[in-house]
Amino acid sequence: DALAVAIGTSHGTYKFDREPDAEVLRMDLIEAIHALVPKVHLVMHGSSSLPHELVAEINAAGGDLPRSWGVPLAEKERSAAAGIRKINQGVDSQLAFLAGTLAELSADPKAVDPGGWIAAGRTRMQQMLEARMVAFGSAGHGGDYQPVSLQEMSARYATSDHGPSTTQQEMTSR
Repeated sequence: DALAVAIGTSHGTYKFDREPDAEVLRMDLIEAIHALVPKVHLVMHGSSSLPHELVAEINAAGGDLPRSWGVPLAEKERSAAAGIRKINQGVDSQLAFLAGTLAELSADPKAVDPGGWIAAGRTRMQQMLEARMVAFGSAGHGGDYQPVSLQEMSARYATSDHGPSTTQQEMTSR
């Protein structure tokens, strides 16, 4: 269970026509909400950075993506420290995949088998995701959690015990 709050982010490739500032991205709201309900897992939707270097690579290989700004990496790092536990940044993954794919296609324009360029796109996306996991402080923590079986989770939901989240009673008593 998680809470996604509106702080000025948006889905899609063309978010802002300038680098977003504190009036556009309300990071202060994340910090305030986390202070009030520190056990609630917060989600930040529409948080792609739209890295200019990836856009430039894509455009150099024949793309036509306009200049746009997304959520700066520093703000996503700040949000992770302030209680955000899930950062949705799908367009960044798509841009990394496309840049890797186009680089492979440019290297061998006679390639017919998609296996090579798909693998190159996946590798580029994986590299970007690995770097983000390090930046957000989540890398290396897979072993910190024990898996919960479907049956156990079903029992938790039946009793309203969803795990370590803040309960409704705790939230209303603040």
